[in-house]
Amino acid sequence: MADCGWGEATLAQDSSLDLQGAVNYPQWNAYYHRSSGWWLTAGRQLQGLCGAAPEPKAAACFTTIGHFETAYVNHANAAQNGAANGVPDNTASDQAWNQQWMSNYTRLERSFKATGCGR
Repeated sequence: MADCGWGEATLAQDSSLDLQGAVNYPQWNAYYHRSSGWWLTAGRQLQGLCGAAPEPKAAACFTTIGHFETAYVNHANAAQNGAANGVPDNTASDQAWNQQWMSNYTRLERSFKATGCGR
């Protein structure tokens, strides 16, 4: 079963954080705007999986699950190589942040897959 309320809130938060990232890191503006759009789209798809909107097509589910997997890898890479990737600090707080988002993406992916989305 999809974790609707938590998932929609998490995806909205991620989209908002990415828009803030576009402001804070202008050199990554295009990336942050693109990923913010991914999370808004994923939120609409989750609404469809939860019965609050039209259900997404399988191809869209595959794409979204791929974004979750990519985001997980990006946060894992940042956690491991923060300063080398241009992240100004790689403190314990940064580590916790990356671990939390890795957990979020895993939970979102499982939630999507639990509905049969992407099969």
